Amino acid sequence: MQPLSNIRTAAAVGLTGIAVFSICWICAVVSDSSWIFGVNMISDLGVSDTNAHYFFNYGCMSAGILIYIYGILAAYFSGSTLDRISYVLIALAGMFLIGVGIFTEDVGWPHNLCAYSLFISISISALIRLILYVIYKNTLSAVVTAVLILLIVVIALTQTFPFLEASAVILIMIWIALNCLISILEMKKEDFESKVPT
Repeated sequence: MQPLSNIRTAAAVGLTGIAVFSICWICAVVSDSSWIFGVNMISDLGVSDTNAHYFFNYGCMSAGILIYIYGILAAYFSGSTLDRISYVLIALAGMFLIGVGIFTEDVGWPHNLCAYSLFISISISALIRLILYVIYKNTLSAVVTAVLILLIVVIALTQTFPFLEASAVILIMIWIALNCLISILEMKKEDFESKVPT
């Protein structure tokens, strides 16, 4: 498999992970009508008396595995050290997401450790990638990443913690999907340019 194909594969795995988590979250919410966005913590779905806990916990573990694979592959095929660090942090976030699915919130500190570590690792990764986008003069990606970070800060200052948590998860999924799409589009551009006769 050629390097370009490897990078596309990594991005496809990442997008699949986001899709899996999104679908499982939606199924969990549909299964538990008592769960309310911005009122309940997301992890409440993991200890629901309904089938929601199956969707949520297995969704976290499945998506976590896929995001971990995406991060490792992307880091392996990246060029610069900062690129690799940012993707390793995404891989770590995938591992912590697996932990969230294994250690439900009624377990206590193991769940909290995984949840907070997930958000911290993704936050650091986003800041590193923002710097890289500026260095690479990738204006659109830099602006979108900056806006997403700003939105999380504004929500943190103005909303309840459950609303912040749910919103942050959505924004993180958008950001990871953005990174995957950028990788695919950039590789298609490079592939096209390599085939154009000079």
